[in-house]
Amino acid sequence: MDKQFLEAIASKLDQATEQMVENTVNELLASDEWIAKIEKLASQRILDKVSAKINALDVNLAIKNVVLENKQQIINELASDFATSGMTDTADELQLTVMNDAVVVENELYTNDLTVERNSTLKGDVLVDGDLAIKGRVNVDNASWQELATHIGDNTYQRVKSDFEQGVVDQVVARAKEGINFENVIIGNEHLVADNALASGVVSSNLQQLGTLNSLAVKETLTAKKGRLGINTENPTDALTVWEEEVSLCAGKHSAGTGYIGTAKNQDLVIGTNKQRQIQLSKDGGVWVDSLTIDKNSIGHAKTVPNYSGTKGDIVFNIDHKPGEPFAWICLGNYRWNELRSAE
Repeated sequence: MDKQFLEAIASKLDQATEQMVENTVNELLASDEWIAKIEKLASQRILDKVSAKINALDVNLAIKNVVLENKQQIINELASDFATSGMTDTADELQLTVMNDAVVVENELYTNDLTVERNSTLKGDVLVDGDLAIKGRVNVDNASWQELATHIGDNTYQRVKSDFEQGVVDQVVARAKEGINFENVIIGNEHLVADNALASGVVSSNLQQLGTLNSLAVKETLTAKKGRLGINTENPTDALTVWEEEVSLCAGKHSAGTGYIGTAKNQDLVIGTNKQRQIQLSKDGGVWVDSLTIDKNSIGHAKTVPNYSGTKGDIVFNIDHKPGEPFAWICLGNYRWNELRSAE
């Protein structure tokens, strides 16, 4: 056989083989049973391969490496927004430290109920906003308890004493309403009433009205006797005498038909309004008036001619007078001022 013939046979065989394979594949693809078998076989082979790969890996080491690689990111996320169903962290600074033998809370601790199984030590003040119940014994061998006991005892004594005294007073008042001979009542070895006078032991009362008094003395403040009234003095020298520290003021009669208001000692006297001096009388007889108005005209002083609007007739004396200059100025109305000069 020649070469051309062999190549023709080979070509025909290739075409027949390709056609047969194509027909066979088409027949297999049309078979659901064969496709299911292929899928099952492929799945089994893939599963075997994956299982082999996983078994060859150290999963714990891989997870650890992933966590370590992302450690800072995890810490930042937990620090910024950490929450579980039982715990939420919204603090900006350290608030809780857990150690082997202690748990430290940096600031205030809030809880609905607190139970301490063993001993507890509180440093600082303790505020109980509610009822306090103690089950067990209280150590009374300490200064704090003694102070509390003394305070309670004093209050109890004062209350019992006050209640007892008030009860006695009420009984006395009730008996008095029925009629009591007060001359037979003795207080501090003195009769309550003797010669129309109360006993000296009666030092306080709640009187609402008094009759005519012969004299009155309020300790270190007021004295009234024999037609004279003294404030801060027990010995008034005039109808009214007022002492304040070393200064003595008085008001009364100066001479026949003449009254007097001023100082009782060798002292200056200031008369003013709104706590401001208006007139000052010196102990040597001088009189100072800061601003003087007679009828409607004022009298003042200045170094130069006034530059303000005055009332016609106002006079301003020149306190810097020199020979040849005006000794004063008189207002002619508004801003007009005329010089006053001495006659030459």
